Amino acid sequence: MLLTGHQVFQYLETNGTDYHKVNQVGIDLSVKKIEKIVGGVLVFQEKTVVDPSLFIEIPLTSIEGRQMWRLERGAYALTFNEGVTIPPHATGFITSRSSIYRGGAHINSPIWDPGFTTKEMGTTLMLESETIFIEENARVCQFYMLTNHIPQDLYDGQFQGKTNY
Repeated sequence: MLLTGHQVFQYLETNGTDYHKVNQVGIDLSVKKIEKIVGGVLVFQEKTVVDPSLFIEIPLTSIEGRQMWRLERGAYALTFNEGVTIPPHATGFITSRSSIYRGGAHINSPIWDPGFTTKEMGTTLMLESETIFIEENARVCQFYMLTNHIPQDLYDGQFQGKTNY
């Protein structure tokens, strides 16, 4: 069953900001930082190795008096203002807001397992069109949760408490 936005909100860490928005069945997340992904990761059988030097922070530029990121076709790591603790009875997901989708980009995340926690959520944006501009702290995706049976073991993997690397 899909949780309501107010149910999801009780697990959200706002970090003192109010850029998020509670919706009917999820929370709109706001972007804090964007990095271009210029290299891959090493995916071993027992772990994944991410080299932070292959994530290049995109500088903000002023457009019409607003602080914006200018993104060109490619893959980007997004860091959000918001964090989360996934309860044992739920699994989290992130999907694009329609405004991002209309601009030729899509945001999808891997599964956010029961027991995972982080102070700042993060995921990947894939831009298929030539250029898109995103304002600092704009809401770009929606975080939602589905209920599940409580698993025997909660998430305790290498990315516990981390964002993108």
